[in-house]
Amino acid sequence: MEKRRIEALALLAEGISQSEVSRRVGVSRQAVSKWVTAKRNGGVKALASRGKPGRKTAPTPAEMKKVEAALLKGPVKNGYRNDLWTLRRVAEIIARVTGRPRPSISRTWGLLRTMGWSCQRPARRARQQDVEAVAEFRERTWTAVKKTPEISKN
Repeated sequence: MEKRRIEALALLAEGISQSEVSRRVGVSRQAVSKWVTAKRNGGVKALASRGKPGRKTAPTPAEMKKVEAALLKGPVKNGYRNDLWTLRRVAEIIARVTGRPRPSISRTWGLLRTMGWSCQRPARRARQQDVEAVAEFRERTWTAVKKTPEISKN
């Protein structure tokens, strides 16, 4: 397609009419007219191919293995401040590793599911926790307050 556009503009430069160029190249006069306008406004780069139209292809299995290896390193090793994966962060890693545009959040979730990953939330724990006080609470206070008492093993 790109070759045909350049060929058409070369014929126009020779002084051939747009109607004759459209017949020789096998396109409509309107298409030739659009090419002329595109070249006038954007130069020869405007005539370049924009790639295959439609939905982009999925990452290859080899690319997904690289993505998984990067994810297994953890968020901190991938340059994030804390040790928490979010879908947005995973999407950025997918884009960085594969060299493709960043996938949408829903697409990222779909890719993670095909890799066998699941949604997990980190356990909420107090940063300054008294381990002895927690153990004592579990042994004494919690067993006294919970609805179903433990059955003693004798």
